[in-house]
Amino acid sequence: MDVELVGLRFVRDHRLVLDIPSATFASGRTSAVLGPNGAGKSTLLRLIAGVERPTAGEIRIGGRPLARPRGAATPTALSFQRPTFVRGTVRHNLDLALRLRGVPPAERRSRIDDVAAQCGIAPLLDRPARRLSGGEAQRAGLARALVLRAPVTLLDEPLSGVDAAGRERLLAELPGLLAEYASTTVVVTHQRDEALALAGSISVLSQGRLREAEPPAGGASPAGLPD
Repeated sequence: MDVELVGLRFVRDHRLVLDIPSATFASGRTSAVLGPNGAGKSTLLRLIAGVERPTAGEIRIGGRPLARPRGAATPTALSFQRPTFVRGTVRHNLDLALRLRGVPPAERRSRIDDVAAQCGIAPLLDRPARRLSGGEAQRAGLARALVLRAPVTLLDEPLSGVDAAGRERLLAELPGLLAEYASTTVVVTHQRDEALALAGSISVLSQGRLREAEPPAGGASPAGLPD
């Protein structure tokens, strides 16, 4: 599903955080939003996920305005930069996410075992989710998003909190995970190498404005990306 932003504005505490007249994240591909800390990247994902509401404008997913009627399932899955979990094991947290989407018990078990193996968290499934290290929590949060197989997957700094060796491994594995478990993906990051490794298209968010990085001639890195 395409994700379209139309006249999107978001104001917090009388400060304009986002002002995006028009942008589209194309269906079936991974798009990256690159920008410094504080640029509004996380806010953008929270708006697409329906966690926050825009001050003005509209978000369309699959051509339909984003709406969150009470009890309705959202078409998005969001992996937060700092994952939070309810009490209980990692398995319980993944199971709860699926149960809230109405997935039957047998399918929930199968999906959890599958994504846990692929994300490298199978040994963590029976551990208390709130006692994971930063890197373990990041992988578990990613698995919780991917297990939903949502039409739109939103990843907020998916490699933050992961040590250098783990980051290198996960950066190599993540494109394959997204190809298997996600459809349309929007990932935000402040790391240029992550954007280049993960995404087929890259946009730069600066001072609340979003602009697409120009595709290069000759296969070099896209022009306009911050160093």
